[in-house]
Amino acid sequence: MKRPLILCLVAAAVCLVLAGLGVLAADDLEIIVANKRHKVDSRERGNREYYEVQDLAEILKLQFGETGGKGVLTGPRGQLQLTDGRPLVSFRGEYILLDQPVWRRKEKNWYVPEDFIQKCLPLVLNEKLDRQGALSYRVRAMRENTVQVEITNFPDHVRIVFRPVLRVPIRIRESGDFIQVNFEEHLVVPSVSRTKPNTDIVEQLEFIPADIFGVFRISKGKSYYNFREYDLERGQGKVIDVYAPPKTAQLPQVDEPRPPAESATPAPSDVLPPVAEVVPVFKPRQFTNIVTLDPGHGGEDAGVRPNSDDLEKDFTLKVAQRVEQQLRNTSFRAVLTRNTDAEVPINQRSAIGNYYQSKCYVSIHAGTNTSDEPRAPVVYVHRYQAGGDGAPSDANALVAWEDGQRSYEAKSRELAELVQSELNALYGAEGKVVELPLAVLAPVNAPAIVVEAQLSASGPSPEAADRLVAAVTRGVLAFLH
Repeated sequence: MKRPLILCLVAAAVCLVLAGLGVLAADDLEIIVANKRHKVDSRERGNREYYEVQDLAEILKLQFGETGGKGVLTGPRGQLQLTDGRPLVSFRGEYILLDQPVWRRKEKNWYVPEDFIQKCLPLVLNEKLDRQGALSYRVRAMRENTVQVEITNFPDHVRIVFRPVLRVPIRIRESGDFIQVNFEEHLVVPSVSRTKPNTDIVEQLEFIPADIFGVFRISKGKSYYNFREYDLERGQGKVIDVYAPPKTAQLPQVDEPRPPAESATPAPSDVLPPVAEVVPVFKPRQFTNIVTLDPGHGGEDAGVRPNSDDLEKDFTLKVAQRVEQQLRNTSFRAVLTRNTDAEVPINQRSAIGNYYQSKCYVSIHAGTNTSDEPRAPVVYVHRYQAGGDGAPSDANALVAWEDGQRSYEAKSRELAELVQSELNALYGAEGKVVELPLAVLAPVNAPAIVVEAQLSASGPSPEAADRLVAAVTRGVLAFLH
């Protein structure tokens, strides 16, 4: 009778020790491959759920190891590099921001949060990883989608027609010096005509395979003016007309009518000479005094969860809406990348800011603070890596290093310093602006920053929201004035 009692006491003691370390068993995650269900070992640490990288590697037939103290996950399309204690994963010189930091439990025993599976794994796989439900994913083979591309040159514009074999959503995004065309769901196999575009209008058309599915990029020529897009009949593809600057329409010379003879009576059919119709000009959109606010996360992407009732996505939306209300009392107006609980891709967020020709762009996020002591938010700016060329490679939660911020690095830094100064004053802190390559900012053609609040373990407090709203509003207005 004593032995079972002793075993129970030992088990209880082990549980208490693990609880004291903040490490407990969590709900396992499931990955389905060819109707076979695989379990991924999980751990709970500080009320956060983590999943073992080695299990993910074995299930998905990837290679995982350690190099120089970093975890390296290698797949058929590249490598993911993990750093213990940091919420950033490196891929081809770019960084993907996770909701929670990576955890190295012991040697070669690494754990990652669930959003690593959604944001990072698809970048190195040749298969799709579909979310089936809570903690459940299915691996599916990706079909190939041949996209025929036809190029026609006209005197004032270049027409580019995209005809995919498989009907899929097509997204077109303008950013800086190029127009990007994305085809969803399947691997794109390009079939481009031999006709070369007029390089004064379209410098080049290229296909970039580094994206999950592959993307087309239309680089603007020196005479680029604007573009229009159209749907082909029955949704069979897209037409993009890229225009040179319009020339002033010249009215034709009209001979003066000869005066009629005195005895002549004008016939009822006589009419005034025709007047040439002015050619309509496709003018570029014009917006003034717009500030773009980007509430992080949304939809199924909840962000961090300090507790079951408080979610990062809700906190960031409320803060952005309150800043927008504050700006109504000024000469500036705010546009939100989302006004509801909706998931918006990163590249679409930056595209909204670029569309409205924003005076500045503020992306609002939140991290977790393990204590209830208030901590000052941190302001981030985008930094290009030395030698980087800013080539685009759009992905699920990754935007490539385009050149959007290159012309605004100094102004972005100025905006960041002003907002950080306001936050420091409110928190009595000495926080510094942080520079990192950040996908959410790279394509923005305006001064742009990320502000990350620190939510306490018990959830966001009204005071934290008040301080963040005040600091962002004051910093933005000081910058714009």
